[in-house]
Amino acid sequence: MNTEQIAKKDEQQMALGKQIRLFRKKKSLSQRQLAKQAGISLGMLSQIENGKTNPSVRSLAQIANGLEIPLDQLFITQSTNG
Repeated sequence: MNTEQIAKKDEQQMALGKQIRLFRKKKSLSQRQLAKQAGISLGMLSQIENGKTNPSVRSLAQIANGLEIPLDQLFITQSTNG
């Protein structure tokens, strides 16, 4: 993997984490609450939100379930103004 591909992957992970954080905050959930509802560890959720790890599809499905949203919503850019 070249430097450009690594940068693109890191950018995608950050964007996904940001989406999860936006949905979590819209639902007025703490990281602890969402982690419990999603059945994942608080540390894992924190790493995902901060773009430090590449989550599995299963983890993303669990997070979407905890947020009570369809999985595909995590991949649609949300406006921070709306």
